[in-house]
Amino acid sequence: MVLSNPYFRALVFSIGMSVAVFWRLFPENAGDWHRVVLLLSILGVAGTVSTLLVGTFSRRSDKPWPWVMTGFAALGCWIAVAYAMLLLQKGFAGR
Repeated sequence: MVLSNPYFRALVFSIGMSVAVFWRLFPENAGDWHRVVLLLSILGVAGTVSTLLVGTFSRRSDKPWPWVMTGFAALGCWIAVAYAMLLLQKGFAGR
């Protein structure tokens, strides 16, 4: 069943997080399309990496993770990956 697939569960939370962050940051960056493309790239990579990591760890566990545990793991992983990408982007922007 699709709803019990750990990758699907992680994807749902990653998409939700990406949409929420985009909804919040788009009005600030609406005039500069380079920043919008960068924002979408960061959100897409963070969502993909967090979905793959959380889905893989959930699948390899003895019992399938419940929705709440998958959500918290996806949220934490998404924030860590997005923050790391933001720091790398700011570090390379000065060069």
